[in-house]
Amino acid sequence: MQNLFNFAIFTTLSILIMIRYFSVLVLALGSLTMVAQETKYISEGTQFNRNEVAFLFGDNVKLRSQPNTQADVLKVLPIGKEITIIGITQERLPYDGIDSPWYQVSVAGNRGFILGALISLDSKSINGSKYFTALAKNEDVLYLKTRTTRNDGTYKENKSKLSTHDFSLEVFDNQGIEGVKNMLFVNYLAESCGVDGGGICIFNTEEALIKAFDFYRMVDGDAMWSHEDYIFPTDDDGIPNRIVYSGEDGHSMEDDSDAYEIFTKKGIFKWNGTELETISMEEKTQTIQQ
Repeated sequence: MQNLFNFAIFTTLSILIMIRYFSVLVLALGSLTMVAQETKYISEGTQFNRNEVAFLFGDNVKLRSQPNTQADVLKVLPIGKEITIIGITQERLPYDGIDSPWYQVSVAGNRGFILGALISLDSKSINGSKYFTALAKNEDVLYLKTRTTRNDGTYKENKSKLSTHDFSLEVFDNQGIEGVKNMLFVNYLAESCGVDGGGICIFNTEEALIKAFDFYRMVDGDAMWSHEDYIFPTDDDGIPNRIVYSGEDGHSMEDDSDAYEIFTKKGIFKWNGTELETISMEEKTQTIQQ
């Protein structure tokens, strides 16, 4: 019976490894409720297209007569202002560690130039909340800057380190978590083995944008894998005002290619308003023989 049990576990793991190996890794978060949204992959090299409608990430952005910081200011524009891209210029300016091009844009009947770093790379909306994003770089480390506006016109900002340079964004409601208005997921693009296919979850609270947790999705052939799943209160197996967590790390044994060591974690978290608080956590290690 134990051998049959081990065989069943190994077969399941083998199938999971194959699925992860031949597909883009995505986040499995129960039955998260999200609005219909187009997937746009963002990277440091993302540029805006002619006639593309975009929104400002920066606040008090200067619309200039020419693509340089010495040119006349035509208008001063607030965060979230809608603009239309006319074209990209050859002029560039370092900003937050990234060499950014100037764009000619149209806004409210005016034409002028705005630095690309001040334009939101992607924008998302849900239940009255609007999210705007930009990138920053310190040496080789890339950061995502996220902003959302308050009713009084001010904004909240979060700056989080990225594990990969290609990602997409999704917004969800609060999934039954008290003290959270809604949430933003940063999903890493993993198109090859050994690349992190997880991401970041950012909670939007009344006071701030807070990175709640990182999550992981990684596989390197059949040599190793790692994944984490989260179940929220509104999911089928959810617990009121709790987040149920499960994680698994596995790898082949160095001295036995037919054996795998698997480390699992199962826990329950509570959002205390500023961070996830651990209510319980169980850990287990086992070796499975093929």
